Amino acid sequence: MGWSWVQIVKDSGFLNSIATYKCGIIHDWPSSLRAEVAAIYAALSASPANSVVYIYTDSQSSIESLKHCFLFDYSDSRLYYKTTNFELWAIIQKLIVDKNLSVLPFKVKAHSNFYWNDFADSLANTAHTSEDAVLISRLDLAAVHDYILNYDDVICKSNLRHL
Repeated sequence: MGWSWVQIVKDSGFLNSIATYKCGIIHDWPSSLRAEVAAIYAALSASPANSVVYIYTDSQSSIESLKHCFLFDYSDSRLYYKTTNFELWAIIQKLIVDKNLSVLPFKVKAHSNFYWNDFADSLANTAHTSEDAVLISRLDLAAVHDYILNYDDVICKSNLRHL
């Protein structure tokens, strides 16, 4: 599954000014939501500390889950374990706190000819053939918790009640 993010230069005076972009792939339990979450994680990882980050996504589920990351006790609550991709969301929450980021999510209608969303989608679709694609590794998951639930050497990333 591919993911991507695009950083644009706001108010540069030039149409479609791209500062930078990145794409990558995920393994183990791929899904479209996991790809969206991976893109948010990668974008926030590349963001400088004490900055304001505007995230435009066509995933309402990602926006709702991202709002939970703003809660101080999110990773200690029951809601955390009921959230899909809870490990990545916990890492995102830690990133937001550690870097003192202000994250503002915005909903973009999917497949509506919104240039930046279409560009990010095309990057994600070609990530598996890109030489510059980044693989989000298992090591990233070890940063948040003292334990990682796995079965047969595969990390379990689903709701534990449904496992």
